[in-house]
Amino acid sequence: MKIYAISELLSRIEETICTNEMTGTVQSMYDPINYSLTLRSKRVRPLLLLMSYNLFKENISAVYTQAQAIEMFHTSTLLHDDLMDESPLRRGKPTVYLKWSANQAILSGDAMVILANRMMSQASVDNITTVMDAFTKAQLEVCEGQQLDLQFESLPIVSTEDYLKMISLKTAVLLACSLEIGALLAGANAAEVADLYLFGINIGLAFQIQDDTLDTYGDVNALGKQIGDDIYSGKKTILLIHAYQQADAAGRVELMDLIQNTKLPLEEKVPKVIALYDRYGVHQYALDLIDKYNQRAFDALDRLSAKYDVSMLKKFAYSLMKRNN
Repeated sequence: MKIYAISELLSRIEETICTNEMTGTVQSMYDPINYSLTLRSKRVRPLLLLMSYNLFKENISAVYTQAQAIEMFHTSTLLHDDLMDESPLRRGKPTVYLKWSANQAILSGDAMVILANRMMSQASVDNITTVMDAFTKAQLEVCEGQQLDLQFESLPIVSTEDYLKMISLKTAVLLACSLEIGALLAGANAAEVADLYLFGINIGLAFQIQDDTLDTYGDVNALGKQIGDDIYSGKKTILLIHAYQQADAAGRVELMDLIQNTKLPLEEKVPKVIALYDRYGVHQYALDLIDKYNQRAFDALDRLSAKYDVSMLKKFAYSLMKRNN
């Protein structure tokens, strides 16, 4: 059986998305959808769905529509996230709410969820109810993760457990769901589906913790952007949480005074906070946590490797962890 290279799968995904333009009787609602879908993207989630399906079956064209459904839903969340965060750019282009309007971003984003569910439900499989249950469960969990993230903004600090729950819901579950649905569409058994889901959850956790870490300890030249945005904005990352937990009473006061100081310029605030992070061993703690979740992800794949060629999934996971941006 042919196992497709990542580059070939990406080419198929791009072709599917770019040739299936959304149209309707009120085209003005669909224009922001097409605009958003064709912006430069890594297409991580549809890629995972196709790779998961390809473990068991070769006819990947049978699930192109469902791969597009995953990307459609993910992109819908970005329309809403950009509005909530008041972000001016998405992938180097104006965000929908600025290019059109806030109301348009809400409406087109809502329409994308409906379109995604319709696309997913078109799968010609006996277990379509199970597939749809998995998809809608993940959609709801992503919203729950966003709600937690919003709640965190008003709190001085959160626990490690709450942070991990938030990133699991907001980031990891849709990666896991993409793998889960690919396996379900291919007719995998329950144990195989469960292992792929675990792989997705754990690479999602590792990916987000690495993202937090790169924002503070990344190479500015490699990243192509300034570091320290999370510190400057007071975002509740695993780095801040661990530093707070490791500090004594005086250290906690010093740390929170810096984090909550909105008048201190970024070029002064960030180095001072990083110095405190270094005092409490934050960088190594984060790297160890990334390694832990990566190992859990590969353990799940190893259980599948006796029967299936998981090399592309491993290659993809390595590429995520070696990124600089």
